[in-house]
Amino acid sequence: MGSTVRQHHSDIICEHTRLRTLRAKADRLFKIYYYDETLYLASIAGTKISILLFYLRIFPDRWFRLCVYGMLGACAIYILGFIPAIILQCIPIRVAWLHWDGEHHGKCINLNVEGWASGACNIAYDVIIIGLPLPILAKLKMKRRKKMGIVLMLLGGSL
Repeated sequence: MGSTVRQHHSDIICEHTRLRTLRAKADRLFKIYYYDETLYLASIAGTKISILLFYLRIFPDRWFRLCVYGMLGACAIYILGFIPAIILQCIPIRVAWLHWDGEHHGKCINLNVEGWASGACNIAYDVIIIGLPLPILAKLKMKRRKKMGIVLMLLGGSL
């Protein structure tokens, strides 16, 4: 009987150790995801900004440049709106990667709503940024085949 109790006690200790290890790994994974969200949003906006700055270098038309500046402003608003929202998604901040276990509590925003809003903004910005140079390219005085090649080259960057 004594060895059965010892074996049961040993099994409980092993299970407890295994669960602590799994919790630590889950906490680490969610913490990495928390930081990754912020870097992802910043890199998406940074890519859009770099494309818009490229447009400013190659297209001299005044109306086009005003449109590009407007989109640069929209990207800045996106950064100022979504990145702080993701960083402060939970108060206290550590709850963002610890609340999965049900033992840590705090106030968190609805990340589904944030994700859909961010996605909608990104899709709209992508369509606008891709479409901006198309009217200028349509006015170019060159063979249709060359124009299509230029358009495909610019659209290829959107893939």
